[in-house]
Amino acid sequence: GHQGHVNSLAWVGSDTLVSGGDDGAVIAWDVGSAQPRRTFAGGAAVYRVTVDPSGTLLAAAVVDPAVPVWNLRTGERVASLPGHHGSANDAEFIGARLLTTDEAGVLRTWDAARGELDGVLPGDGVIFGVRAHDGGMVLAGESASIRVASLAPSRSLRRMIGHRARVRSALFDASGAVLYTASNDGTARAWDVATGASRFTVGAADPQPEPPLAPDATVPAPNAHGVRSVALSPDGRTVA
Repeated sequence: GHQGHVNSLAWVGSDTLVSGGDDGAVIAWDVGSAQPRRTFAGGAAVYRVTVDPSGTLLAAAVVDPAVPVWNLRTGERVASLPGHHGSANDAEFIGARLLTTDEAGVLRTWDAARGELDGVLPGDGVIFGVRAHDGGMVLAGESASIRVASLAPSRSLRRMIGHRARVRSALFDASGAVLYTASNDGTARAWDVATGASRFTVGAADPQPEPPLAPDATVPAPNAHGVRSVALSPDGRTVA
C-alpha cells in the first residue's frame, strides 16, 4: 500500500477505489479483497485523483508542473499535461474534459485523451480546488472567496464572498443550483449559484438564513479547528 499519507480517493463503479498520497503512488484497489489491482507511478506527491465518467481515464494533480493521465484499464500513461505554474493543485473530470488548477490561479480545460489544451481562464489568486457539474459550471476556490465560471466559453461569471479563511471543500447539489462549501474559518455555507447569494451558514448552534453577504459581513461563531469537508446526503436534504 501507500508509504505515507493518503490525500485523495475516487470511486470507479462500486468495486474499485483509487487512492493517491504523499508517496507519489496512485493505486487502484479491489474493494472486496482490499488488494491493489494496479499501481501507477505518479512520481511526486499526489494532491487529488480523478476518474472520467467512463472509468477509462485516470488523472492526478501532483506536486509537479505536469499532470499525468493514465488508461485505468491498461495502466498505460496516455498523456502528460504540461505548463502548470509550480504544482497542479487540483483536477476534475467533467465528461471527457479535464479541469486543472495551479499555484498561479490559472484554470485550464483539457482533452485529456489527446493531451490537448482546450482553454485557459486566468485567476487572481491561488486556486485551491475546482468542482464542476454537467451544466458546465465550474467552481474555483481562491483563498477565502469562491469564483464561478463557465466552461464554454471560459469566463468568470461571479464571485461569492463570505468566508474568512481558505475554502477547503466544495460540492454542487444534483441540480447544480446550490453550492456547499467548508472553510478554515469554521463554517460551512450554502450558496445560490445563479445569484451568488449565501443561503445559510452552519457554524453557530443552528444554521441561520441570511441575505447576500458584503465583504465586511460577520461570520457566525467559527470552529477553532476549521471545517475541512462538506458532504450532501443522497436525497439532497441534509448537509454535513
